[in-house]
Amino acid sequence: MKHILLAVLASICLVFAPGKIMADSAEIEITAAYRERIALPPDAILEVELLDVSRADAPSIRLSSQRFKMDRVPLSVTLHYDADIIDARMSYTISARILSGDTVLFRTTSAYPVLTRDFPAQADLVLHMMPRTP
Repeated sequence: MKHILLAVLASICLVFAPGKIMADSAEIEITAAYRERIALPPDAILEVELLDVSRADAPSIRLSSQRFKMDRVPLSVTLHYDADIIDARMSYTISARILSGDTVLFRTTSAYPVLTRDFPAQADLVLHMMPRTP
């Protein structure tokens, strides 16, 4: 029964959205760095997010996120997102953090606008060291 239901739903999607099986993928070029002259642990991961920050007094909405092994500084990566969900009237930013396990080592503390309002599909991020908890 479950398989039949999934097949019916897939057919409905094809009928009402012909030629629109896959989203229009786009990308943002990102360079991430930090100023401290320290080495990262071998398990360091860079997590980057595309956020919709348009709504005042409301939390931002994550539209895309990806994780990358942080094996050098600076690190250049490409964040993929669905171009169909971008609205020229809205505002978008890139946020990032460097993790080691569940510990946040570095994160962005400034807004890095992208995509709309004459901002490019590119961001040069400077991440700041987070305080260590004992």
